[in-house]
Amino acid sequence: MEKKKVINVPESILLVSSLFMFMFISEYLVFIPEFKYFFERDSLWFAFPLITLIIGIYSFLNRKI
Repeated sequence: MEKKKVINVPESILLVSSLFMFMFISEYLVFIPEFKYFFERDSLWFAFPLITLIIGIYSFLNRKI
């Protein structure tokens, strides 16, 4: 019987917090009307939730069962 990989609490906290950070930053801090404005300095705020999302996914994929 094959063991299934289930998301644990720290990984779920990382994924949910990155979702809420994306929502908060896009609502209150950064407005990007067109793609050409995405590479301005204000849009660097999106690096923080992107990093936490990558850490959560990396932790889930590389965990040993």
